[in-house]
Amino acid sequence: MQQGTLAVYSELSAADGRFRGYVKPLIDDLEIFNLQDDKDSFLQKVWEGVVAVTARAFRNHRENRFATKVSFSGTFDDPQYSTWSVVGQILKNTFIRAIPKGIEHSVGVKEGRGGPGRGAVTIVEDGEEKESTAGERDKGSP
Repeated sequence: MQQGTLAVYSELSAADGRFRGYVKPLIDDLEIFNLQDDKDSFLQKVWEGVVAVTARAFRNHRENRFATKVSFSGTFDDPQYSTWSVVGQILKNTFIRAIPKGIEHSVGVKEGRGGPGRGAVTIVEDGEEKESTAGERDKGSP
């Protein structure tokens, strides 16, 4: 890599052995390939060329940014993510709208109906309730 700025943003919320979140790597002003560098082997130059062409083709040209967003969820024993979602985010960044820098505040845990200390939580994603353990835990509560 000749130059570029890497920024990684992430949010994660977890409760009761389950989690949800994302990692958002962004590379601005990426320059990889230097044909004049005599230190690299032929295979290294070929690899750098493939990476450079891919990064150039799939960057957001207006922002000069290569980016994606990897969403994940599940349990600690069985984490889940979608490769197709990652590819879709790369294409979205390239052709529709640049993935913005910064934390999105789209994943969180808020106190549920069980109140503080009762372990009842609601998973919030993109400002909407996705899952709640409050109903399960409040059974039998006064």
